[in-house]
Amino acid sequence: MDVEYNAPDSQIDEDVGLAQDNGVMKKILKEGTGERPREDAKVRINWQGYWRKKEGWEWSWFETKENQEFVMGSTKNVIWGLEEAIYSMKVGERCLLSIIPPYTYVDESEASMRQEEKEKAKEDAEKPFEDENIRYIVELISMQQAPDPAQVSAKERLEIIKRRKEEGNQLYKDKRLKRALYKYKASLQYFSQDEDEDSELTPQLKSQLYLNIAAIYFEQGDYREVIRQCDKSILFDSRYGKAYVRRAKAFAKLQDFDAANEDFQNALTVDPNNEVTKKEIEAFRKVESKQLRKESAMYRKMMLPQEEEEERDKQEKEAPQEQSTTEESGIAAIFNVNKEERAKMGFVGRVLSDLFIPGISEEYLKLLYGSFLGLAGFAVFVVIVTPQEQQIHAWVFLALVAGLIISTFAFINFKKSEVESQEKKSQ
Repeated sequence: MDVEYNAPDSQIDEDVGLAQDNGVMKKILKEGTGERPREDAKVRINWQGYWRKKEGWEWSWFETKENQEFVMGSTKNVIWGLEEAIYSMKVGERCLLSIIPPYTYVDESEASMRQEEKEKAKEDAEKPFEDENIRYIVELISMQQAPDPAQVSAKERLEIIKRRKEEGNQLYKDKRLKRALYKYKASLQYFSQDEDEDSELTPQLKSQLYLNIAAIYFEQGDYREVIRQCDKSILFDSRYGKAYVRRAKAFAKLQDFDAANEDFQNALTVDPNNEVTKKEIEAFRKVESKQLRKESAMYRKMMLPQEEEEERDKQEKEAPQEQSTTEESGIAAIFNVNKEERAKMGFVGRVLSDLFIPGISEEYLKLLYGSFLGLAGFAVFVVIVTPQEQQIHAWVFLALVAGLIISTFAFINFKKSEVESQEKKSQ
C-alpha cells in the first residue's frame, strides 16, 4: 500500500459517522467509483494506523493490514469507527480518517470497559493514550454487494431476514446496540410491498423486528421512539403481549402512568397467564406508588407557604382583640388599660378615664397632676419676672390658669358626688 506519510497531519472536515458528532471524520485522498457498501456487503480493505500521545506531537505508525476481508455489520475484527467510515466509501477510494473514543473500540461494551482502564492509565503521565487520537489511511480494494431485495425470491428473503434477525439478537446480547440496530433495520428492507407475496413473512416477523428495534431505543433512553416502534409492532400483531408491556414501560419512564396502566391491562387481556407480565406490573405498581408519594410531598411543600400566609393573616385579624387584654408601651397604652388596672386608679383617675381620656393609666394620671402643678408654677414665675407696668397682663394669665385648675377639680368633685350617689342607689 502506497502511503503519503505526511497525510496524518492533513486537515479533516467531513463527518461520516452515523451519529454526526464528529467522532468519525474523513478526508478523501483518492476518489473511488461505483456504489457504496450496504449492510451485509463483503468488503476487502488495506489500512495503516497512526497515533500520537498528545496534541501537537508527530503521528507515529502503529500497524498495517492488507487485504483484510469482512462482512459489513457482522464483524468484531475492525473498530466501530472504521466500519462506519467504510459505509461512505467507493471501490478504489483512499481516505484519511480521524477517529476518537468511543468509536476507537470494537463496540459499546468494550468502550465502557476500556473507559475504566483509560482513567487508571491517566494516573501515569508517561503512559501513552493510544486510543485518544487515532488516524487511519484506508483503501477500499473490492466489494461484493449484498443481494438486492427486489431480485430475491420470497423464500430467499425469508432466509436473509431470519439470519439478520438472529445476528441482530446476538449483537444485542453483546451490547453492540448500534450494529444490532443496523441489522434489524436492514432486515426490514427485505419485506416486499406485496402483502400476498409476503404472507408467510408478515405480520408476526415484522412485528418482532419492530419490537427489537424498540428494545434498543429503550436501552438508549429514547422512550418516545420506543413508543413509536411499539405502535408499529402492535399494528402488525395486535395480540403481541410483549409489545404492550414494552410500550407500558416506556410510558412509565415518561411518568404517563394512566397510559402505562392501560397497556399493562392490554397485555393481560391478550395473555392473562403470562408470569413475566405479572412481575412487570408488580414492579410498575411500586414505582407508581413511590412517584405518587413523591408528588404528594412536593404538593404539600408547595402548599405550606400558602397555609403559613393564611395563618399569619388570621393572627393579624385576631391581634387587636388580644391587645385589649395587655398593656402596651407608648401612646397606645393610654387607650388600652384592662379592668384590673382601672380598679387601682384613684377616683380622679377614673373620672378622667371616663370623661377625657378613656382608659387612662395611673402613670398618665400622675403626669396630668404634674402638668397642672407645672402650669401653676409657670404662671407664678411669669408674674414675678414681669415688669411693674406690664404685671396686669401677668395677673390676668395667672387668673386664667387658676380658673382652669379650679374648674377642673370642681368638675371632678361634681362627678364624684354624682358617682357616689349612683353607687348608693345601686346598693
